[in-house]
Amino acid sequence: MIQDCVFVRRGDERVTELIRDFSAPRAEVFQAWTTAGSIEQWWGPHFVFITDCHFEARRGGSYRIEMTGDEGQRYPIYGMVREYHANERLAWQVCLDEHPESWTGIFRPRGTHLEHVIMEWEYEITFQDVPGGTRVTVTSTYPVEEDILTMLAAGATVGWGESFEKLDRLLATSGADERSH
Repeated sequence: MIQDCVFVRRGDERVTELIRDFSAPRAEVFQAWTTAGSIEQWWGPHFVFITDCHFEARRGGSYRIEMTGDEGQRYPIYGMVREYHANERLAWQVCLDEHPESWTGIFRPRGTHLEHVIMEWEYEITFQDVPGGTRVTVTSTYPVEEDILTMLAAGATVGWGESFEKLDRLLATSGADERSH
């Protein structure tokens, strides 16, 4: 079920929502978000591959996803799982301070009021049944308004869209594997 990837602002808050439906049962989709072996297969845009991934699927657990670009540039994210409700809801902090200066400098230019603002976002991901599959809503909260505009200008729509294309393929493959048994 290929769909456009569109971020929607939530009023005047520093929040975006990204809603995407997948043609798979909720438990399968949730597992793909919380199992390192699955995350490695779909996380990130097409130009990256995952070189390190762990995910402690529990409240208070830690996670780390290290993406590496075609030219060897590392883009690690890490943090703590703040909420974990199996097959329903996840919330985690997204620490971006280990990203390369070329990337963080776009968000935190030196000599500006943004230079020392922490590079930490919050994600809340909910999973709900819809006809034919599962609806995933990714709600992102940012420390400053500028992060939203910069994130969109830097290609987040394309990045999430490509990730979700890979997730569609993974879910289709895992569903076919289960049906063949």
